[in-house]
Amino acid sequence: MPRFTKFLRDSIFLTTFHLDVVVGLLLSDAGLSKQVKNGQARLAFKQSMSHFSVFWSIFMILSPYCSVVPYTDNATIKIKKYFGIRFDTRTCLCFTMLYDIFYINNKKVVPQDIFNLLNPIALAYWIIGDGTGNAWRGLYLCTDSFSNYDVIRLMNVMLIRYEIESKFVFVSGKPRIYIPSTQNKKVSKLVINYIHPSMLYKIIGKKSKNN
Repeated sequence: MPRFTKFLRDSIFLTTFHLDVVVGLLLSDAGLSKQVKNGQARLAFKQSMSHFSVFWSIFMILSPYCSVVPYTDNATIKIKKYFGIRFDTRTCLCFTMLYDIFYINNKKVVPQDIFNLLNPIALAYWIIGDGTGNAWRGLYLCTDSFSNYDVIRLMNVMLIRYEIESKFVFVSGKPRIYIPSTQNKKVSKLVINYIHPSMLYKIIGKKSKNN
């Protein structure tokens, strides 16, 4: 793909839908990093190869902001080999603006305006990226990288804006949000139109045959 001039990079903006998707991903596994060369930020998103179908659907949504195709990004953790796939966007002013509200001293935080940012689309992509568990036993949102204060703020937003009740729990010493199965109908009603088929089991107990 062609290289963009600084003028073109600064002219790129996120549509409302793309912004919602990115917000949800940033609450989960996606990250932003500023580049030394031009001072602008780019988005990176990585998933396990076992979740390739949902990864590819996300890449196709955000591909207008990318200059290269996804690539493998494997890692070895405690001797075990993990096979992953990743994509990076271009460095653009629109991602730099998000970096400035999602990061303090290079550490990811929950933005001050999270009440307005966490709409149903963002919630859906947060669940896609970070939700574990299923509709029978309840859903965990792996907020490991956030402070206890930020996790409680997210819980309060879900309660006040959507009346979704949740619990603050620790898993392996990390703070997480647990949404009990009694809240399934509320969650499903909000996000089902945006959830990838392979992730439906998280909210309604139906797992795709291809997952």
